[in-house]
Amino acid sequence: MWIIPNNLPVSCQSLDNSRPVARLPRPVQATATLPVSPEAPEIDVLRRGRWFASLPSALQTRISQLAVLRTFRTGQYLLRAGDPPRGMFGLVSGRTRHIYVVGEDREVLLHVGGPGLWTGEYVLISRGRSINSVIADAPTRALFLSAKDWQRIVDEEPRWLSHFAVLLAERFATAFRAYAEAQALSHDEWVYARLRLVAQVEREHGATASRIQLSQSHLASMVGVSRQTLNAALGRLQKRGLLRVGFRLIELVD
Repeated sequence: MWIIPNNLPVSCQSLDNSRPVARLPRPVQATATLPVSPEAPEIDVLRRGRWFASLPSALQTRISQLAVLRTFRTGQYLLRAGDPPRGMFGLVSGRTRHIYVVGEDREVLLHVGGPGLWTGEYVLISRGRSINSVIADAPTRALFLSAKDWQRIVDEEPRWLSHFAVLLAERFATAFRAYAEAQALSHDEWVYARLRLVAQVEREHGATASRIQLSQSHLASMVGVSRQTLNAALGRLQKRGLLRVGFRLIELVD
C-alpha cells in the first residue's frame, strides 16, 4: 500500500482517472535492465513484504522468471502520470516519491516508498492511464514486470488476478482511512496519525523498526501544512514523548 492523500479534498480527486493530467517531462529510461532468478537476493527483499510473501509460491516464481531488474538514478521516472499500462515495479533498494499534479504545476506528494513496495497494478487492472507519477528519490533498483508479461501471467492462471486485486484494494482502504483521519483530527493528531500510517505501510513492506526515513519538507507536503506548522507540531509531539526527530528521520516511540 502507498496511496495516502493529504488533508485537502483534491486528494480524493487524484483517484479520478477521467480528469486530464498535466503533462510532465518525459521520463528518462532506466540505466540498466538485468534478468533475475527466483533465488536472487532481490527476490528475498521482496519476500519480506507482506503482499509478495502472501502469494502462492508458483506465482512468486512466475513473476521472478518474467521480471527484470531495472536501475534508476535520482530524479528518473519509474511511472509517469498519463502513461498507458507499462507494467508494475517492486522496489528492492532506494526510495521513490509518488506524486499527483494538480492544475498545471502543483505537485501533491502522496507517499515516499522504500524496499518492498509494489506499484503500477492500478493501471494494469483498470486498463486506463496512470493517475500519478513515481520518481526515484535516490539511486533505486526495482523489479519490473511488464504489462505484456503481467497479462501473460493472468491468462495462464486467471485465479491469480485476485492477488493483484487485493494489492489494489488495500491501497484504497489506506487512502480512505487517511482521508477520514485528515477530516476528523487536529493538526497534531493528524501529523501523528499520518506518521503511524506511514510506519505501518513500511512494516508491511518489510521494515522492522518504527523509524521513518522522511524529510520534514516531504512530510509537510503529505499532510498539507507549511514547514513552520509541521515543525511546531513535531516539537509538541516530541515533548509528549511520542516521537524523536532526527535528520531526514522520524522515530515513533512505541
